[in-house]
Amino acid sequence: MKKKIVPFLDIAYITAVFVLLFSPFLHESRDFIYNKYQFVPFETINRYLYFYNLRHSSNILLQLLGNVAIMLPLPPLLYATFRKMPFFAVAAVSILLTATIEPIQYIIDSRMNTYRFVVDVDDTILNELGIIISLVFVGIFDIIYHKMKRGKI
Repeated sequence: MKKKIVPFLDIAYITAVFVLLFSPFLHESRDFIYNKYQFVPFETINRYLYFYNLRHSSNILLQLLGNVAIMLPLPPLLYATFRKMPFFAVAAVSILLTATIEPIQYIIDSRMNTYRFVVDVDDTILNELGIIISLVFVGIFDIIYHKMKRGKI
């Protein structure tokens, strides 16, 4: 049963990520864009936190936490799918895949001329934070699993 569930979860997660991150039709079109690119680290995060303190808007929190949460499943799914893949390979693949999201959004936006995506380094930082949090749990699981397998726990 496990062999059937993991590929299904992989496909479901990949589909959801592609739809959420790369579908220009889910993102609001902007006739006027004040800043299509944001390369200053933590600028958007600080702005969101400032506005959250003023308005306590759940949309602001959803934007910040959503960028972290969307990447949480990636390392465990890679780990479950490729059981023989070493932990550091799972970490490297997760980090590299996450780092490609903003460039892909830029390419889609520039090719389609939609002005729906903003290339923001803070999105990448938050996505990578999600990967790091997830890798901590995967690493702990990996250590416990191997100790149990050897009979040390």
